[in-house]
Order: sequence, then C-alpha cells, then structure tokens
Amino acid sequence: KIKIQGRNQFELLGRLDRIVKVEEKRLSLDELEQALDNCEWIQQSYTLLPPKKNRVAAVLVLSPVGQNYIQQQGRATFIKQLRKQLMNQFETVVLPKKWLFMTSLPMTAQAKVNRQLLTELLSLDPLCMPQILSCHYQQQTVELECRVPSQLIYFKGHFPEQPVLPGVTQLAWAEKIAALFFNINAPFLRMEVIKFKKIIYPGAVVKISLSWQSESGKLYFDISSTAETHSSGRMVYGEQG
Repeated sequence: KIKIQGRNQFELLGRLDRIVKVEEKRLSLDELEQALDNCEWIQQSYTLLPPKKNRVAAVLVLSPVGQNYIQQQGRATFIKQLRKQLMNQFETVVLPKKWLFMTSLPMTAQAKVNRQLLTELLSLDPLCMPQILSCHYQQQTVELECRVPSQLIYFKGHFPEQPVLPGVTQLAWAEKIAALFFNINAPFLRMEVIKFKKIIYPGAVVKISLSWQSESGKLYFDISSTAETHSSGRMVYGEQG
C-alpha cells in the first residue's frame, strides 16, 4: 500500500496481505489466527504487530472450555500450553510475546475489528501504565484486570522503604484508560467523592472498573482487588459554568 506524495515520490504504508517480519522471519498473521481459532480454548482471535515493537501480540476471546482451563490452571500455564501447541506449526521466534484476553473483540461502526484501540492498549508504556491482562468491554463500561508493574517510575522515592502506588497515579490511569474506550470530548471540570481506602503495592493484580455517563458528563471509577476496594470516585467533564 502506497501514498502518492508528488511527482516521482511516494510513501510506503505497509503491506495489505498481513505478512509481517519478526526477527527476519516472515509470518502470516492470518495463518497464526487460523491456528489459534482451531484450538478448543479459543473462540476468536486477532493478532497484530504494534508499531515500533518487533513482537507479535495476540488478542483472544476464550471459549467456555478455555475459560474453565484458565480459571483452573492460571494465566501463565494457559499461555505456556498454548505456545507449546503453536510450536508444532510455527517457529518459536514468531510466536506472540504479548497476550490480551477479552470477552469480545472491539468493533468499529463499520463492523471491523477496532485495530486502533487494540494497538493503543498493547502499546501502553510499561514504565507509566499498568499491564492489562484481560478486558471486559461494553458500550459505556469497561473492566480491566491489570498487574501493577514493579518498575513503574511512580514507585521511585514513594517510598524508599516500601514503595506504594500514589493516589494521583490511580486517577491518571482512570482518565487515560477512559479516553481510549469512551468518546469524552468535554474538558475536565472537577473530581467528586474521591476515596483512597487501601494501599496498592508493586506486583499487585487489580481490577479497574470504569463507567461513563455521557448525559451527565461523569466518569465513575473503582480500583479493587479480590477482597477490597483500593480507590473510587468520579470525574466530571463539561464547560465551566
């Protein structure tokens, strides 16, 4: 695919046949998806090569069998066994390095996979943002299971003896992730009923729940783990009255 820039000039815009090169090895993403879809654990898959990252990422919608397996054996064992199956058909170097589990693939208004959203989710800076493990997305709500990376820049000096995740970082995460999923056009106005209840430590696995109320311009957020809520509140968007 090319874009004509002028006389005798053009810009390469990438291939149209979904052939990518990983570590000098050619890989058909269509062929990889077909192999994933043939697995009884997988209901639907989508693979891509995020910009500036020479590693394949796979977005998976699990079948009931796959959901049961991952609940029983855990995420790490699931991925290990899935990679083992794929090695029967593909070289190890081209196998996905990043994995994202979703309840359904996000679609555009044209009924195509929302590649831009998936690319943004998979390209989040690991020094500033949480690692997204799974995603449940509906029209006005989203729930993300995330791991809090220990290498986050926000842990440095906060605090030297026992690093904890700053509250302002949790607010920034809620706003950043909401901007990816929801059509929030109005400027930020204020925060309401913000509560920080429990400390979040490096390596923690948390659930970030967001709900966007477009009529009132309010974004509700809740960050929790298995047994407790860490923070919650709402952000209000709109013109200054």
